[in-house]
Amino acid sequence: MKKDDDSTLNIWHGKPEDFSKSFNENYEKDLTKVISISHTGEGYNGVIEQNVSGVFISETYKDGKLNGLSYRTASNGSKVEAHYRNGMLNGEMKIYDSKGEIRSSIFYKNGQVLTGE
Repeated sequence: MKKDDDSTLNIWHGKPEDFSKSFNENYEKDLTKVISISHTGEGYNGVIEQNVSGVFISETYKDGKLNGLSYRTASNGSKVEAHYRNGMLNGEMKIYDSKGEIRSSIFYKNGQVLTGE
């Protein structure tokens, strides 16, 4: 647990096989992923960090839905960074190469890609 401005930020760090012992993963009709705490059924608030097949994953949740910054970093250093609001992509998604250079950037609003139109 980490203190942040007098509030507690939950940070769960573990292996994929331990994830299912701590959390339930369900999907709403629109396929929005919802994470709840196994023993209470409450939507998770905090960060979940895992290393899955050499990819470090960090996802931020509010009320069980992705909300805020989430990213995935491969062992070669390439990275995808995205922002979510209420379970949907919202804001800029950046894709970095192994040297840390931005290779592409896509903007979303409420799960939809924003175009220049």
